[in-house]
Amino acid sequence: MIDPEFGKRLREARQNCFNGNPKTYSGAGRPQSKHLSQGQLARIIGVSQSAVGEWENGKSYPAASRVVQLAELFGVEHEHFIEAIVKDKFYRARARFVQQEDRKIFTEKGSNNANMHNINFIKKVFENL
Repeated sequence: MIDPEFGKRLREARQNCFNGNPKTYSGAGRPQSKHLSQGQLARIIGVSQSAVGEWENGKSYPAASRVVQLAELFGVEHEHFIEAIVKDKFYRARARFVQQEDRKIFTEKGSNNANMHNINFIKKVFENL
């Protein structure tokens, strides 16, 4: 699972898009409800409803072109959505780097018998990640 911040921002924008002064979406007019459904949003931007659901539930991110499209649709700066994605990708890359460095440290210390049991345990943990 990815960081839910992007999905949270998207859901808030979708649910609150008619509370202020939203940009009208092409040809569809305003719906009766106060918010845009996932299905309506999906049709407007040309994706499946399940794709919108995955974005909102933190299972995937949209392509960059879709992020721009979403920002324009909801009348927000692109950074509103992009910063959540970049922050998540940075922290995920950092975590992978730390894991790799830790693996190197533990495999290089292999000759110390006093710590061998702990090192083997930690290796098993990392192998199962």
